[in-house]
Amino acid sequence: MMIDPSGKGLDRTAYSIVAHLNGNLFVLEVGSFREGYTEPVLKGLAEAAKRRKVKLILLEDQFGQGMMESLLQPYLRKIYPCTIEPTRSNVQKERRIINALEPVMNQHRLIFNRSVIEDDSKPEDEDSVETALAHQLFHQMTHLTVDRQSLQHDDKLDSLAGAVQYWNESLAIDEDRAIKEREAELWELEMAAYKGDIEGLLDAQVLGVPLEKIQRQTAKSGWIKTHGNH
Repeated sequence: MMIDPSGKGLDRTAYSIVAHLNGNLFVLEVGSFREGYTEPVLKGLAEAAKRRKVKLILLEDQFGQGMMESLLQPYLRKIYPCTIEPTRSNVQKERRIINALEPVMNQHRLIFNRSVIEDDSKPEDEDSVETALAHQLFHQMTHLTVDRQSLQHDDKLDSLAGAVQYWNESLAIDEDRAIKEREAELWELEMAAYKGDIEGLLDAQVLGVPLEKIQRQTAKSGWIKTHGNH
């Protein structure tokens, strides 16, 4: 869950909840509050985290003072204890949002819950048509450019980009780990081939047991593997 506090501007306190499964990112819920740091906002954020069983809350620390975190913690302890991590970025906001969302959208890996789309299109009663449109997630998404201040409001989109960026970084770490594990497997295959026991290693991988165990069983059985035409 990524929370983008309203700060001193006209944006609202927005949040996005994004889950990961099998390389895809699922946007479960997106919302915003207009009341700043009041009790309804803090309680609403804690209840949203509980509703979606959030495991980590990322909180944009705009001024480095941790005020929002201090205010939110008591509500989380009471409603839904959850880990909070502050996050900051010095990259231009518009470029940061585009860099986070563009790769996963181009690969069709960003999937929205139907309720996100339905709720996004419902204006609040006191909003004018222009104000309601400016605060819609998909309006913000489709009108963002790399130019500074290209959007009147970017609250929901900024929170979504923050949640997606977290998964982008996590998936990159997992991918690097998988590459290293695969390289280790290939090295083991090469060494087994060099020692003339590639068949034993393949048997070990298929059976899911250590190569040494296969070698011991082969030795006990009295069978000797031969190679070539011997």
